[in-house]
Amino acid sequence: MTQADFLKVLVAQYSNQIPTDSQDYNQFYTDLMNLSNYTAIQDTSIKVGGLSAQQLIGKTVSVTDSSGNSDSGTVDAATFDGTSWSITVNDASYTLGEVTSVAATSTTSTSSSTSSE
Repeated sequence: MTQADFLKVLVAQYSNQIPTDSQDYNQFYTDLMNLSNYTAIQDTSIKVGGLSAQQLIGKTVSVTDSSGNSDSGTVDAATFDGTSWSITVNDASYTLGEVTSVAATSTTSTSSSTSSE
């Protein structure tokens, strides 16, 4: 449910209220707080998705799209379309939910030692 959907339900609920009934202000404020909480959770979810998508840039991933087609390759970009994040692999766009695995990155350390005799 989007924020717009939530507002439509809230407006419909209060539009259909019988004018002679006393209005329950506690319920009204509870509904407003629920909207505020929903918005905060949605914003947090978008930020976390952005961090996840951006952290995948340069990593090798496997993806399976909604049609069952699989692909793998290096993530070239992370994009936000206003509602959700996607990544680009082999010039194709995939949602984060379509990522099936991320290849482990190997770290190599080089050390040099000198000895004097």
